[in-house]
Amino acid sequence: MTDPRFTEFNFEGLFNFRDLSGLSPKSAQTIKSRVLFRSDAFGDTTVNDVQKLLDELQINRVLDLRTDREILSETTSPMLREGVSYRRRPIDSGPGNAIENAAPGNRLAHRYLEYFNYGRESILSTVRDMSEEGEWRTVIHCRAGKDRTGVVIAVLLSLLGVPNKQIAEDYSLTALAMPQIMTRLRQSPTYKDNVNKLPDEMYSATEETMLNFLELAAKEVGTFESWLLANGITHSEINQLRKNLLSSN
Repeated sequence: MTDPRFTEFNFEGLFNFRDLSGLSPKSAQTIKSRVLFRSDAFGDTTVNDVQKLLDELQINRVLDLRTDREILSETTSPMLREGVSYRRRPIDSGPGNAIENAAPGNRLAHRYLEYFNYGRESILSTVRDMSEEGEWRTVIHCRAGKDRTGVVIAVLLSLLGVPNKQIAEDYSLTALAMPQIMTRLRQSPTYKDNVNKLPDEMYSATEETMLNFLELAAKEVGTFESWLLANGITHSEINQLRKNLLSSN
């Protein structure tokens, strides 16, 4: 991987970890440095990795989007440490209708839309987490850091005013990490069956996929902000989230 957002931290057991501070909203503000990270799961991190995460980056909140089944079958997260707020925000993929009913090339976009039904409470809880006052340095992850993490990050970035093009560009960076992640998934008793039976596109990460999803979501649920407000998130929480994550130039 050659993108500096991956090589900045030089992790040994994480392939899809990055800081979201490089993205610029449409306003005269930027996302604060080292307050919001996205990642793959931490089960294969080394001692050096954990030291870097906790001591150098001082991550003190983890939002884990994996299901109970995934967590029980994986190595205990090294982020379960004193001083770290570890929060379960599981998003289930649903029954898989998106894969069966969508046209090839558009399956992921429809799968992502299903998260707003089957992962509704977790998406809402994550937004509330990010609206809490305090000196939080948060990492959001699922297994590969691509699908569930990609959707949650897209919601957050949209709330911050990041243009769809930048959201899609960040999402597509995961493609650089996928060869290593796929090797890991093929060796996992939890994930290898899905790797063998699902179409290859389900393990891709292209700008087009994220842009298709954002367009589909706009048609089906409206703006993410309007969907959140209709489901119990308040204007005050959204304003605090922006205050937490944005800084003036």
